[in-house]
Amino acid sequence: MKRSEISLEAEFASPAIAVKRVPPPRAKKILELIADTSAVRYRELYGFTHPDPGHVYRADLGRGVDIVFCGVPDRWRLPLRAYHCGMFFKNGVPIGYIEGLSLFERMEVGFNLYYTFREGETAWLYARLLKLFRHDLGVTCYSIDPYQLGRENEEAIESGAFWFYRKLGFRPVSDEVGRLVAREEEKIASRPGYRTPPAILRRLAQAPLIYGGGHEWDRFEVRKIGYKIGRGGNVEPWRALLRGIPGVTAKAIIRAKHAPEETGYLKLLQRQAKIRRAVLRLGSL
Repeated sequence: MKRSEISLEAEFASPAIAVKRVPPPRAKKILELIADTSAVRYRELYGFTHPDPGHVYRADLGRGVDIVFCGVPDRWRLPLRAYHCGMFFKNGVPIGYIEGLSLFERMEVGFNLYYTFREGETAWLYARLLKLFRHDLGVTCYSIDPYQLGRENEEAIESGAFWFYRKLGFRPVSDEVGRLVAREEEKIASRPGYRTPPAILRRLAQAPLIYGGGHEWDRFEVRKIGYKIGRGGNVEPWRALLRGIPGVTAKAIIRAKHAPEETGYLKLLQRQAKIRRAVLRLGSL
């Protein structure tokens, strides 16, 4: 299957992917397999180290591929974002993994397909995974960290990861990178056989890529919120935010964050327009 045949928007418009909960005894065995698979490949993922065995789910993506995914228990959760991760299998063989850190409708996505399996179905698989999380978690904006694109990651440079995402419709949030992308795309269009040099790929990987969400999330970084609170900086907006939340809503958010799983917390946040605006402002300035 050619990457050009894959459209994220078409995938998003397709029927929902059925999700089934995995019984705990079976879930425990699958999580052990996932941990062993990661260890053999010298890979470590936060959610594979601290999985929630009580809430493991499976979805059939089609073409012999299925994914098993979960969150993390309460004591291992992140302060603001909801965390999910999963490993996907082709005819029962582990072929890669995905990680999602979500806040409101935005998800930071980490994706890795093991080298042996990088062939024509990669773009299709990625589109199906985004479709799954879009329906199951309500996320509609997807952000790719520079590391995934090649910043301090030679494997991503060698695989041309930047162009994988770009050809799916992701765009750079940096104006400087955007101008460089335009120049490279012009070269690709006018010079048959042209390949972007590694040095240019490293420059392209200096800023995140994003899909969906307009431009609201372009400058957002969750660490900016932490810096403002931790350094005693401009914390008044944060205090005003907390004061502005009705007591019932604030308690509901806290309960949802500490519930058996985080999906309810994420979907509750997605209904809080005022809180969303305040958090966006704090994380974007």
